[in-house]
Amino acid sequence: MPTCVVCNKNVKDNELITCDICKNPTHAICSGLSGQEMDCFRSKNRKIRYFCTDCNIMEVIGGLKNEVEETFSSMQSMIQGSTASSTNGKTLFEDVINDVEDRLRRINNIVVSNLPESEESDNKNEDI
Repeated sequence: MPTCVVCNKNVKDNELITCDICKNPTHAICSGLSGQEMDCFRSKNRKIRYFCTDCNIMEVIGGLKNEVEETFSSMQSMIQGSTASSTNGKTLFEDVINDVEDRLRRINNIVVSNLPESEESDNKNEDI
């Protein structure tokens, strides 16, 4: 008779659910599944899988690891693409830095609509 990995007691076949990864037996009660969920798992043609707590965590970690690797690869491609592209000798990175600096310089500017542009030099406007 198999032993439950959660409570370490013997498990009868009608109370048993096994992990689809490690094949360790677990009591239906120890698994935390409802009666309806257990009925689904007892079906011969079940289409859902059961993972014990340890395997479920490993499955989640594996999925997260794959997502991190994909994100890292995507970021590397973006970085390589940005350093390879250039406009007038400047890299895209320099363009972004210059744009941010320009926006910071103009952050306190006041925008007035429906007035003609001043034709005076910029030096006179800075004194205002």
